[in-house]
Amino acid sequence: MSAEQRRFPAGRYFCLAIMISFALTLTGCQSTLLKKVQMNEFSEELYIDAKLNFAIKHPVNWNRVKIPVSSPQFKADSVRWQIENPHKQTDNVGSMLIQSLPANNKAGLPDLLSHFLADKPELKSGQAEYFEHPAGSALKFLGRDVDRGRLTIALKGQQRDFIISLDYPNNRFDELLPVFKDSVASFSELLRADSDLQSSPK
Repeated sequence: MSAEQRRFPAGRYFCLAIMISFALTLTGCQSTLLKKVQMNEFSEELYIDAKLNFAIKHPVNWNRVKIPVSSPQFKADSVRWQIENPHKQTDNVGSMLIQSLPANNKAGLPDLLSHFLADKPELKSGQAEYFEHPAGSALKFLGRDVDRGRLTIALKGQQRDFIISLDYPNNRFDELLPVFKDSVASFSELLRADSDLQSSPK
């Protein structure tokens, strides 16, 4: 038996091989785990709109749609986000819209909701439920057609009325609904002083 063999008997070679194999396996598992964590990591950013009097947190990969003023699709009272599929960048999985309207004391939550859904007849059948949001009384409505669904919330704030609506494909409903609920929970109305309200254009 050589001196090298005496210093490293067969048993130690076996143990060393097991340790190296385990280390490589662990490295591979850590790499896969890190990829999963990065892919599923839920990071938020705060959006503040001083003109439309609201603030909301939403996932960082929800991109605000910037529509030119000259476009027929432009609405000064609305903001829209495009929700992309993180697994397939060319796939638009949905959108979130927030509409800020002058407070209408004569119109209740059902009126506010039905007016918004007037041009979406395929989504009129569904479930409606009242709830108390920190920003005010609210009515949420969940409607679906064959391919898509829409969760819409009508909210009466202290100074403004709001619509918050999520449009999504049915096959991603279970994934997007909890995220949307978190965003809705973060929604807040930005209140103006009486002097600001009096000087603001009607």
